[in-house]
Amino acid sequence: MSAKADLNWEYYACWLGAFLPVILAFVAHLRGPQAQAAPQPRKLPSLAFSQYLVDEGTPEVRPIYRANFYFQNTSHKTLTIQELRPSCGCLNPELDQKEYLPGEEGHFSIRVDPTKEKPGPREYFVDVVYQDPQPHEVRVTYKLVLPQKSVEITPKALVFYQLSDQHQETVQDVRVSDYRSRHFNILSLESTSPLVRAILVNEEEDDSGNRHHDLQVIVKGDVPSGTSRALINIQTDDPQFKLLQVPIIVSGPKPKVSSDDLPLKMEPTSLFLKADADGTVNSSIKLYDFQATPAKLWNLHLTSLEGTVEAGEPKKSTLGPLVKEREISVSLQIPENLPEQKGLLVIETDSQLQPRLEVPIVIEAP
Repeated sequence: MSAKADLNWEYYACWLGAFLPVILAFVAHLRGPQAQAAPQPRKLPSLAFSQYLVDEGTPEVRPIYRANFYFQNTSHKTLTIQELRPSCGCLNPELDQKEYLPGEEGHFSIRVDPTKEKPGPREYFVDVVYQDPQPHEVRVTYKLVLPQKSVEITPKALVFYQLSDQHQETVQDVRVSDYRSRHFNILSLESTSPLVRAILVNEEEDDSGNRHHDLQVIVKGDVPSGTSRALINIQTDDPQFKLLQVPIIVSGPKPKVSSDDLPLKMEPTSLFLKADADGTVNSSIKLYDFQATPAKLWNLHLTSLEGTVEAGEPKKSTLGPLVKEREISVSLQIPENLPEQKGLLVIETDSQLQPRLEVPIVIEAP
């Protein structure tokens, strides 16, 4: 091809490139607007949280750190929360109810005990499994920077397995360590159950100046069937750590009947409460009796808690014609300068299968 032809081709190519957008716009104008598929609207989740992340940064030193998660059922159908799966069992998330009507609100909280966790940046989460009626799962997160260790309890809790009629005591060790420059003294050790006792066996300071208190927790060999609970209350002379508690679970011999066949059932089986501004808290549980003749309640009392317990008269229940229900009312008072307190509601009955019922109670200060 000649040089003159190359110049002509480049000349026409430049003009075509300049007018091509104008030609395409003119053709589009003649065709007019074309219908397009509308984008599908994004479906919002039925369970909506006000905060999916609670980030405390570096909070002030506190005996207990707590995060609250508030949510609402934003759908037009009843929503059921099936499970709360925490990243750590120590978080103890609890729900007051599982079903939420359209528009209904709810909340749960998680707690972190710095005496039982490593210091530094920490991240915890809870996976909330729910149906609306389709299955869903959503995660909420709690982040904070825990301070350097001040007081540590090792292990956090104890489980004893007394699965046979061995009639021999079982012993496990607990160490309470104080890493601060000013140490506390242990004033007393008390157990909330006659099955369990604790003794102080040694106190020492290591080369770094940290003080360690060594305890032995002893459980009787002859324990009732099923599961029993107790708390070891450690009283100190330190206002900040006035009361330290070690939860104890005693697993006795296998019950003669399954839990489904037991005549007495409680709802709820544990109470996680928050005190009012004056330190008081009022709550109740339902005791259902699946017997033709209701069981007699010999004694109702609280352990490690200040307050009163009252049992109502047996009444008819919607669970069945032979089922009776009682309302057990609990009025409590949390001491000042104590951010959280644990205890038990104990109900003694004349039932041979269930002579002792226990309801764990955790109270958070206002």
